[in-house]
Amino acid sequence: MVVSCCAFNCNEVYKKGGGITFHSFPKNPERRKVWEIKVKRENFKATDATRICSKHFDANCFDTEKFGGTWLKSDAVPTIFDFAVNSTNSTAVNSTTTKVQRKAPKKRTLAMEDDLPEALSAIPRKKRLCYLGDFDEADVTSPTKAQKLLQISQAAIMKHKQVVRNLRKSGKRLKKRVESLEGLLEDLKEKSMISDAASSVLKLSSGAAEEFVKRLQMPNSKEKYPADLKAFALTLNFYSAKAYNYVRETFDCHLPHPRTLRKWYNCVDGSPGFTAEAITALKTKAAEAEKKGTRLKCGLIVDEMSIKKHIEWDVTKFSGYVDMGAEIDDDELPVAKDALVFLVNSLNGNWKVPVAYFLINGLNAIERANLISEALTHIHETGVDIVSLTFDGTSTNISSVNELGANISVDNLKHYFPHPVTKEPVYVILDACHMLKLVRNCLASKGSLFDGVSLVSWHYISELEKLQREEGLHAATKIRLRHVQWYREKMKVKLAAQVLSRSVSDALEYVSKDLKHPKFHGCEATIEFCKKFNNLFDLLNSRNHLGREFKAPFTMKNKDKFFKFLNEMESYILGLKTSSNGELLLKSKRKTGFLGFLVTLKSVQSLYLSLCENRVMKFLLTYKLSQDHLELFFSAVRSLGGHNNNPTAKQFKAAYVRLLAHHEIMTSDSANCTVLDSTNIINVSFAKNIYLNQINGPDDADGASEWNKKVSQAEDHNYCANAYKHVSQYSHDVISYVAGFVFKKLKTSIQCKDCKSVVFEDPQQNPSKLLVRKNRGG
Repeated sequence: MVVSCCAFNCNEVYKKGGGITFHSFPKNPERRKVWEIKVKRENFKATDATRICSKHFDANCFDTEKFGGTWLKSDAVPTIFDFAVNSTNSTAVNSTTTKVQRKAPKKRTLAMEDDLPEALSAIPRKKRLCYLGDFDEADVTSPTKAQKLLQISQAAIMKHKQVVRNLRKSGKRLKKRVESLEGLLEDLKEKSMISDAASSVLKLSSGAAEEFVKRLQMPNSKEKYPADLKAFALTLNFYSAKAYNYVRETFDCHLPHPRTLRKWYNCVDGSPGFTAEAITALKTKAAEAEKKGTRLKCGLIVDEMSIKKHIEWDVTKFSGYVDMGAEIDDDELPVAKDALVFLVNSLNGNWKVPVAYFLINGLNAIERANLISEALTHIHETGVDIVSLTFDGTSTNISSVNELGANISVDNLKHYFPHPVTKEPVYVILDACHMLKLVRNCLASKGSLFDGVSLVSWHYISELEKLQREEGLHAATKIRLRHVQWYREKMKVKLAAQVLSRSVSDALEYVSKDLKHPKFHGCEATIEFCKKFNNLFDLLNSRNHLGREFKAPFTMKNKDKFFKFLNEMESYILGLKTSSNGELLLKSKRKTGFLGFLVTLKSVQSLYLSLCENRVMKFLLTYKLSQDHLELFFSAVRSLGGHNNNPTAKQFKAAYVRLLAHHEIMTSDSANCTVLDSTNIINVSFAKNIYLNQINGPDDADGASEWNKKVSQAEDHNYCANAYKHVSQYSHDVISYVAGFVFKKLKTSIQCKDCKSVVFEDPQQNPSKLLVRKNRGG
């Protein structure tokens, strides 16, 4: 049925999606009577099907807070009508009738107005609208006046025509640009809002332009967004939120709101995007914490995992292409080579959860910063506070946080950026393990560094490994040939940690000061370098609240000690140079590891002040900020595929879903990192008990005679008895150190006094210099 307006000279007809709304007459008899009078139609009686359009109501009659401003207020009355033409027609029609018929409407109108309630009759009448060109006879009596009015009217008409012409041209250009998707993308590229890679992906949204034009023609349409337009919006927002907001504002909000996009990003089947189950889990954790009167403080960890460039069928579609959570199915999409994963780790809890992943083929700094901002906004809506962002030291990661508001440079260092929603600081953490590798690589590749006093040389570490190899014994270090030839295994963190360690500094100190070995003369700067970075790494990697020295967590007790050390390290790093006459290391090309440590130590200090000083947490375990948690997740993903270093996109998705549903993650021993806080020791109790029973068993004559036979046989074949008298001081000290360790382990097991007297020797009689050097007072 066609719905039309009942007012005089109004030809409006209801159209779906049109800008005109139609309203029924009030059910209240008094208000309905008022509306009928305002319409001024002869013998007019409104029914339930009668409608009047929104053109006859003043703007103040609408409630702007309901249904998009199309809902009438309870006291609304139609006041805008065009009776001019109606009066003329009415006179022409009534000219053939009697006078009584002409006067009747006037009398009836007066009678009804007398019956109006006082409140409604007090409503002021709408003033008649006047337009340029409505001249009276008095205005054109003078030729001068008439000429001026004509000029004014012509100028006004020309001005309005020009405005209309410009608007039409602008509309045509915009429509042409939208109809040609390449034109829109070129415009965004000219404004540096999207990259070439983003443009090539967006061009594959073939149906988006047509849907966009349809949306422009129906501005108030309440229909659902079609799949093509939805995919285009998600993809554009993924690559650049700035570009998306620009397009949305340019075309009068005919694209969905960013909050709607965040809902679309959620996936429930493990597909790329933000995982709905993980977001729900975060909301549950936040609600539990709120019941206890606390608020969750977490860190966000971001890293990429390489996947195999492989396309394969996955139930309903091909998988392996670039996928950002927007359902674009096209053969021309680039093949994904990495999986970018976001993981949330609780600082005041004991849990972690991956919240999103995306299949990518490289992202620039702006695109990565946009994605991090989206993740922070998404997580904030769950009630969880993100206070830190952890990543490795790639240049893209550093540039992305600079885009977010930080400044990772030595000249004007700013180690945090504002949260996109709360504007609270989010502190930047460059993973300590990766930074330690970069520091080792810098020292080994350059050969030496200058600390302001003397040279820190890699040569001394090479000489230490050579000395241990020649002597056949190790001075309580783990230095091997693989540590010196580091470039063959440069990805292994433990090799870097074992080089820049306290044990290496003790060994160098032992051979240079105690043995006074000529090849180690002047290695004091190298010893100091190893000690400082060992202590710094321990402090940034604390994982046990019962730890000691620099492995202890940040607390009120050790706050002053730790802050003093961190300030000393800051000065030490700032003073390092490439050579005695060279440039500062922080301004060289190998600065990343040292700059990363500088940023991280400042962020840790700020986190302690904001969390522990304000009583949000009692202590801060810095291992919570490590990227190891995400590396362990990657190791578990690889292990589920048979320890495959490069799983396909389909295998990654299957492993991701499976790991979300299980709490225990088994990792590989050869992975980038191993679990440090729950390592099990191999059970050897069965062999140990047999051995102890043999030593501590009852004496008997047969046993004694058998023992004497074995001792005499052993003495006949003891070839080391005389050789031991000619060992070097180095070998003597190392053997004594190892013997002391063996006795320490046996002391609690051997209960025979005679055996103890034979094994035990007073260390004061012939002390090992290495043992004295490594004594920590235990």
